[in-house]
Amino acid sequence: MIEPSILTGGLKYGEYHNHLVHTLRYQLKQQGIHLSWDSIRNIMSTQQRITITLTTDDNKTIHLRTTTQAEVRQRQLYAALSIKPDPIGKSKTIIDNKKSVVPFEIN
Repeated sequence: MIEPSILTGGLKYGEYHNHLVHTLRYQLKQQGIHLSWDSIRNIMSTQQRITITLTTDDNKTIHLRTTTQAEVRQRQLYAALSIKPDPIGKSKTIIDNKKSVVPFEIN
């Protein structure tokens, strides 16, 4: 079934954002962490998703994607929210000029 709100454009970005912020802050407060949204954003801002691009001798391009290691405060927030510090994990994509893109999961 298609929700009527989807047909009319759904909620505005700001409404989704406000609900998400409220939910995250509520869950953190339940764990005894009382931070403003600006403080949470500041703490989380240093963790990044990075891509390393390599070219092989046989002219293939390899893209390695990973997340930088979470700092202590970031790990505390992740733990309070029951989220892994690297929820996306690592990935490897090989691009061959003669073939399509093939993604791989790295364990």
